[in-house]
Amino acid sequence: MSLFFAYVIELQDTSFIYPYYIAGEFLLLTSLFIKKLDLPKYLFGITSFVALLFLIISNIPNIAFNFDEVKVGSNIIIICLAGFTLIQRIQSSKNVSRFTLIDACIFFYYSVSVFVFIIFQQLQNLSENNFYMVLGVNTVLSSILYSSFIYTFLKLKK
Repeated sequence: MSLFFAYVIELQDTSFIYPYYIAGEFLLLTSLFIKKLDLPKYLFGITSFVALLFLIISNIPNIAFNFDEVKVGSNIIIICLAGFTLIQRIQSSKNVSRFTLIDACIFFYYSVSVFVFIIFQQLQNLSENNFYMVLGVNTVLSSILYSSFIYTFLKLKK
């Protein structure tokens, strides 16, 4: 969407997409884990309400809002749900789900992502080489996550 707005519509500032990205990612992943864990259905409503509330508050112009803090909070919730899913898989070791690799990669990626967002404020003080190293590690981890998605879905196709 960002590329579409930047190159097709030729908008100079596409930062307005970021709150929708945060809310969508939070809603999508929490809904997935709520369904996987067979948690009560009302939790869908709670997570939808939280995502909608975030979008409403983020669009109020007079409120100073730090999106990175909200991103870290949503990632911590996702980490907890992914970790709980992995713990349940380990406890019921009778059959390993085909999606365990994806759950593990989600847990790992979002854990490192929280760390990156926490040190984001410190990135200004890093040298250029260290800055690119941190971004490179984040890119490698996201590549591992997406590769695990592709591998799992290709394995399911067979």
